Amino acid sequence: MFKKVKIDKSQLRVRIGREWYSAEEVEEGLFAIECDFSKLKSMSDLRFADLPSELIIRTWFRSSILKSRFSYSLLIHDSIIQFSTYLPPQEWRGFIDLDYFINVLSDCLRETGYVRDFSVVDLGSVWVNGLKETRYLVRCMMRFNVDDIVIDALTVLRQKISIAHKLIEDKERELRRFIDFWSREVVNISGQEIASQLNLRGAIAHIISKLCPACLVYILFNLSPIVSNRRVCRKIMEDSGAVKYEAFIRSILKDLGLVKVSEKEGREEVSLTSAGSIVAGVLASNISKIISANRTMIRKAMNAVNPMDLLNFIRRNARTFAAQYCPAIRRCRNLKKIYGEKLKMFEEKAGRLSFLHVVTLINISLGLGDFDSSITSELISDGFISPNKALRPHGWLIVEMSRKYLIRRGVTNVAALAWTYTGIQAPVKRNLQ
Repeated sequence: MFKKVKIDKSQLRVRIGREWYSAEEVEEGLFAIECDFSKLKSMSDLRFADLPSELIIRTWFRSSILKSRFSYSLLIHDSIIQFSTYLPPQEWRGFIDLDYFINVLSDCLRETGYVRDFSVVDLGSVWVNGLKETRYLVRCMMRFNVDDIVIDALTVLRQKISIAHKLIEDKERELRRFIDFWSREVVNISGQEIASQLNLRGAIAHIISKLCPACLVYILFNLSPIVSNRRVCRKIMEDSGAVKYEAFIRSILKDLGLVKVSEKEGREEVSLTSAGSIVAGVLASNISKIISANRTMIRKAMNAVNPMDLLNFIRRNARTFAAQYCPAIRRCRNLKKIYGEKLKMFEEKAGRLSFLHVVTLINISLGLGDFDSSITSELISDGFISPNKALRPHGWLIVEMSRKYLIRRGVTNVAALAWTYTGIQAPVKRNLQ
């Protein structure tokens, strides 16, 4: 009887049908050949039962997805097909996260009922376009019936991979529509409009009213993202100019007291302060409603207070104001060196204050208490307030400078700068993959 597959061990070759293939002995008594996928397709009657237990067939095919081409390597042994594919993020062209693609691929393959093992190997991270991405090796083992035809099993495998690719491309189109919407709409909204529509009052109103579209995007798609997909967030940031002007935006948010900047592994790391998280929650909970509403732009002024103007006023006048109104410094006038050092020290400390530092001092002066423990700790460290949260002379100077600024702007009550917002709202994150 003519055997469909024969191993010639002496010549290290294998015959399948009437064609011979070079073989190598990978282990004692175990031989492997390489066979082009297109040739396997022509072996329409080859069953797994026809394959000797000593034989391994290696083959491969390439498949396109989102303008990327991935290679799937296959091993056929007995009635088992094992395949693996390497997914490098540098070559991934879509906004879909690679781990989402892996989950879809796993689900599609498991629908066959043949999957015995599906595993993912983390090969470490690389930086791609400003994002830390993971490289993956995906492995799958499928066991078929010995009487199944080999090419039919391979066809099932390829069909399921094609279905997974189709699902990913459909999802990709959804993400691109989301990106286009936000990139188009976000440039037409300002923090002033948000503060007006939400009828906010006090410090939080002044802060939000000064946020430009790029600042809003930086908060909503980087610091406290409203969607889970980092690639989508990055693209919206690029389209809005938030990436191009990132350093300037960080400076604004830091001056407002919304973020703190630290260094980790040689890279700058920006995170929200507690108050910044509250502001992010307000924005995240309301931005979609404001954008989707049939509205006209609101240009109503949030009274006469501008947080950045106030900080500049304090920084410009800190030395002069301390010389005039601080008794501890005035007593040192005859000691020029000490007098100069005390003025310089106060000027430097005042220059480091953010808007929310100033707001905290005003809250304490009004008996309203603090609202951000990290900001309070910094004020204690710099000597503006005591450990029991009472104003010290330098803190009193800042409050009086703020009062003078407000009077010049036609505002008679320093409470206009107080933080009175209590409706803390957690950011709502949309699970876009």
